[in-house]
Amino acid sequence: MTSIPEVSTDPHVAPAFPTSALVTIDKQRDFRLVSISDAISRTRPDALREIAGIG
Repeated sequence: MTSIPEVSTDPHVAPAFPTSALVTIDKQRDFRLVSISDAISRTRPDALREIAGIG
């Protein structure tokens, strides 16, 4: 089984970013999406219409 290198050095694949940093960025993005969707699900429909400028 091959392991993922900590730093990519092939310029055709990706810039040299630490793999752990990319995983952290991805987890933060997922957390923001979950937080936003959770906040929307808890918002009253009339407040959502007001925020969206509908009706």
